[in-house]
Amino acid sequence: MTEQRHSRSGLHRIYYDITIDNVIFSLAPQTIINQCYDAPGGINNPFCAAVFRRPDGTFRGQQNRNVGGGTVNYDVGPNDASFLSGPFNFAKQIAEGVDADISYTATDGDIRLNLRAVVTYVIRRDNFTDINRPEFIDQQLLELGDPRWAANFNVDMDFGKFDIGYRMQFIDRMAITAQIEAVRSVQGRPPENPDAFPRDFYPRVVYHNIRAGLDVDERFRFYGGIDNITDRQPPLGLDGTGAGSGIYNNIGRFFYVGAEAKF
Repeated sequence: MTEQRHSRSGLHRIYYDITIDNVIFSLAPQTIINQCYDAPGGINNPFCAAVFRRPDGTFRGQQNRNVGGGTVNYDVGPNDASFLSGPFNFAKQIAEGVDADISYTATDGDIRLNLRAVVTYVIRRDNFTDINRPEFIDQQLLELGDPRWAANFNVDMDFGKFDIGYRMQFIDRMAITAQIEAVRSVQGRPPENPDAFPRDFYPRVVYHNIRAGLDVDERFRFYGGIDNITDRQPPLGLDGTGAGSGIYNNIGRFFYVGAEAKF
């Protein structure tokens, strides 16, 4: 009997260059504030109109504040809001980049190898938020959640009854501030607040996971693994629960085991 051996590889690349005119979408509260005060035409803009403050500068929905070591409490009614997080009409939004999906599969008898890498490279991601100055760019690329490079690499080996898999995730550096314009020049404009932070970027991060499984028979299977093998914590300055919680691992090294049964 001759063992079957074969392999297959694939490469899919997608270049995109997308421009959306009169784009409308909802913004997070901090983004609304940033757009309000960073607008080049002053505070008379739709973003500032969606921020509600009291005469003392506190937000209308804010319940208390610390003053001189004490706490000042405010009466907040059911209709008192700090922000209006509704849809905003941007002048334009542009996104440009390349996505690549690379795969390789090889079989030698009962042994099967699968390799796959998914890589994203963003060339440009800009928002044109000032309708009165349509050429003014608010850069989104390199801000938290929008790295230039991101990648996932998977390796799976199946030996029949036993299989093992490895996962690697790479996240490129991103700015500490929510506005990249604060620490970097955009459109030739000087940085708005270059000394605000001891460093400008969160570092590049790599996560490693491993998983193994054992088929006892056609009905029962056991598996186990380790996520975040190197126990990589969120970058210094992030607690893993607010900004960045959907980007960085906030659990640390994690062991798990389990079983599957078919009836």
